Amino acid sequence: MPQDNWKKSLITEFVPIVISKGNGFANFRKKATRSVSVTNRLEELTLPKLKDIETNLKKFIKIKENAESLLFRIKQNDIIIDSLVFKLYDLKEKEALTILETMNVPEKESQEIIRITYKQET
Repeated sequence: MPQDNWKKSLITEFVPIVISKGNGFANFRKKATRSVSVTNRLEELTLPKLKDIETNLKKFIKIKENAESLLFRIKQNDIIIDSLVFKLYDLKEKEALTILETMNVPEKESQEIIRITYKQET
């Protein structure tokens, strides 16, 4: 990965942690002691030197990518399980939609479950 991409990854992963910790961590405070914008305060962050953390940053990015992949696979399995349950109980599409709505399942996920269960084309 080129140096600029590593710096971008560092900033992308580090800044939310800095903001959540606040209290002077990496020279950032949630509440300004003087009238300085959040943007200006973020620009003054003390980022770790890339060469000092490159190995751990690589490991972190790999672990994060693996976690995101697992979460996607879990979501896909949940959709399949919901579909199988609706088939097992021989639910009509309208009944399945009512259940999904009651469970506050996101619209996109509900549509996928209905599509799989009732073999609708996309």
